[in-house]
Amino acid sequence: MCKNDLYVTTVEIIIEKIAYGATIEDLKKDYPFLTEDDIKAALLYAAKRLAHEEVYAAYS
Repeated sequence: MCKNDLYVTTVEIIIEKIAYGATIEDLKKDYPFLTEDDIKAALLYAAKRLAHEEVYAAYS
């Protein structure tokens, strides 16, 4: 993503907008400093982070 502090968009915002139906084109219109590669990198980052989470069953 853009290194300029004026243009900080979190992975969370990108994932949430996509979850609500935004397309890559929508994101590029809303955040013109983002490239398609930036958006794909955010998605990949989120996937990699989730891949390393541990899930524990809760027993009562």
